[in-house]
Amino acid sequence: MSLSQRLSEFNFDLETVRMLTSLGRSSNQVASELSSLDFNEQLVELVLNNERLFNRVMLRMRVYAEQKSNESHVRSGFSTLQNDLVLNFVDYLFNSDVVQPVVQPVIQPVVQPVVQPVIQPIVQPVVQHVVENKEYVEESDDQEEEEQENTVSRFNTFFQECVSQTEEATDILKASDAYRAFTNWWSESEFNDNVPDKKELKTYLTERLGKSQKSTWTNVCLA
Repeated sequence: MSLSQRLSEFNFDLETVRMLTSLGRSSNQVASELSSLDFNEQLVELVLNNERLFNRVMLRMRVYAEQKSNESHVRSGFSTLQNDLVLNFVDYLFNSDVVQPVVQPVIQPVVQPVVQPVIQPIVQPVVQHVVENKEYVEESDDQEEEEQENTVSRFNTFFQECVSQTEEATDILKASDAYRAFTNWWSESEFNDNVPDKKELKTYLTERLGKSQKSTWTNVCLA
């Protein structure tokens, strides 16, 4: 889903908030009625009680939408504010893990033409070329495997330094909070390559912590 579509959905929810407020609902009541949409108390606080800040954020969001900016670019732009209400709003917009259905390609039968066999002399350079291509494929596979191992190693280091498993059922970790902490940790670590995307981190955390409920794990928190 594009940023423009996310903003359109948010504007619809925003109109609902204002309608509920006009009926005399308190901030807590509005947050409670919209909790199923992940519209939490911090979002209500930003929209209803921080109008100037909210207008500044929405103006920047519309600019990012016109530029077709990706999630990493948007998060980087708002991180300079160091404002929890703003960062919570960014999490709300991008907290969508829709799994696209996999469409299996239709394989058409290939009709091979009937060719009369012709005996050709064996040419050695052709065999040598095949060997060289095989070596190239093996080298490419090794490089890809090495990059994957590096990514897993960095995930392991982040988990050991920044994530704690507890016995408290009230301790929870959202995928969006984990990714925000991971991007900050990655930036401080000064790695040369690009930060992995949120889907890769979520897959790793699922392997370590088990399947999440609504992108949230229990008995775990950020250290």
